[in-house]
Amino acid sequence: MSLLYRWFPPVVLFGVAAYVWQYNRSHPDQALLFPLLDGFPALQGDIGLQAQVSWVLCAIFGAIALAQALWDQVGAGRASEDENER
Repeated sequence: MSLLYRWFPPVVLFGVAAYVWQYNRSHPDQALLFPLLDGFPALQGDIGLQAQVSWVLCAIFGAIALAQALWDQVGAGRASEDENER
């Protein structure tokens, strides 16, 4: 697997999380929101909480993508070690 495909998703997701956090912090009358958050009863009508949950969700998805990239990197390293031993 190419390094670009392995590391691009975590970088993009962390970048999105940072942008959403910065935008929501600097625009008190507007917010960038994760889709369908208003459907949860605990978040209905609370734009501030929805804004916070939005960037946290992007950061969580970035962390999951980073963990997957690290897992793939370690697996690729082990596979190349196995090939070198043969």
